[in-house]
Parts: sequence; structure tokens; C-alpha cells
Amino acid sequence: MKGEVKPGYKQTEVGVIPEDWELVPLRQLILSVEYGSSAKSNVKGDIPVLRMGNLQDGELNWSDLVYTNDESEIEKYALDPGDVLFNRTNTIGLVGKTSIYRGERPAIFAGYLIRIRVDPSRLDSEYLNVGVQVAQAWSVFLQGHHP
Repeated sequence: MKGEVKPGYKQTEVGVIPEDWELVPLRQLILSVEYGSSAKSNVKGDIPVLRMGNLQDGELNWSDLVYTNDESEIEKYALDPGDVLFNRTNTIGLVGKTSIYRGERPAIFAGYLIRIRVDPSRLDSEYLNVGVQVAQAWSVFLQGHHP
């Protein structure tokens, strides 16, 4: 029978979910949302500055890097494993692209990106990264634009 909810599940406004799950606004699962560095980067240096082009298919592409040696920028914009980077500007097909930083090497992030830090006790940043990519892909598809 349609509409019947199996034992161990419950009906919510977004559909059927496990009984022990809680439906909450995303903002309650996020610790911080911050813009990146607007300081000038260099072709050489100690710490990579990740930019829009480094976000590729949910992963970080470590080619075509620029760098910084500015200690105050490094301290303020240093990435932590699990940080999700969100592209906040460009064409409709590129706004909303995300990638996750897994601590591959020390890095900071540039101003056209947003860093999202989640509460790891309530949300897995890998899940957020994939979820935002799916939403962004559907948005592009429904609007008839292609990246």
C-alpha cells in the first residue's frame, strides 16, 4: 500500500527517513562560512592558494597553483581536513561547485571561494560535498546550461 511507512522509519516533509534521524536546517550543522584571502598570490612560495580552477569534480586539482608566504594570511585562511570549498562566482555552470580539502598538504583558499566548516559530530563533510554537487548539477541541468 502506497504511503505506508516501514517499521524503523518515519514520514517527514522531505520524505521517509530512519526514525533516529533528525530533520534540521543545514545552518544548524555548520560551524562557520568564510570568504577566502584577497591578498595577491605569487608563482612561487611555501603555501598553495587554492582557487576556482582547483575545484574539479568534488576533488582538489593540485596543478596550476599560486602561492603565499604571508604568515597572517596563512594563519587566517589555513584549511583543515574536512573543509568544504564552495565556488561563489563565475558562470551559472560553475557557481556552486564544491571540493573537499582532506589535508593533502598545507594550503589556504582564495577570495572567490567560500570555506564551509561543519560540526563533524552532526554532519559528515564528505556528505555535504557530494550533496551540494548533486544540487548544483540539477540546477544547471534544469536551466539548460552546461559548464
